[in-house]
Amino acid sequence: MASTYWLHSSPSARDSHSMSGAAPEKPIRILLAGGQKLLVKALEARLEGSTRFDVVGVAFDAEEAARQAESLSPDVVLLDAAPGELDVLDAARRLSHEEQPPKVLILTDEDTELDAVEAHRAGAVAFLRRPPSAGELIETLELVTALVVDTAQARSGS
Repeated sequence: MASTYWLHSSPSARDSHSMSGAAPEKPIRILLAGGQKLLVKALEARLEGSTRFDVVGVAFDAEEAARQAESLSPDVVLLDAAPGELDVLDAARRLSHEEQPPKVLILTDEDTELDAVEAHRAGAVAFLRRPPSAGELIETLELVTALVVDTAQARSGS
């Protein structure tokens, strides 16, 4: 069973439920990144058809994730920490240095060596344990969406 572990203060369930009733003006833009193409494509398939989320890019290494994040300006980057070509801490660090950094969500195994403190320092907002069901993935992305909306409102002074 998958679980979400928040590295920053998590949005409240109230925030999530108040947002879920009304569709946002624009879907939340998501960049998927991971070292294993099959896993990243499976994540993309789970989000396909959602009106809340728009997968704007897919990357298979940290360099490509950084390039795409700079050019596509996603709201959220989902980094898969499966063994492969992607160093998720390096990718999270690079993403946190963007002018308007996206929220970073790391998908990880329970037995991963990834340290929560290091992930937090690198800029990640949460871990989602693998394998998430489609419902768990959507629910976690909706909570991250609440953080995106809060950040956008803070920037605009609303």
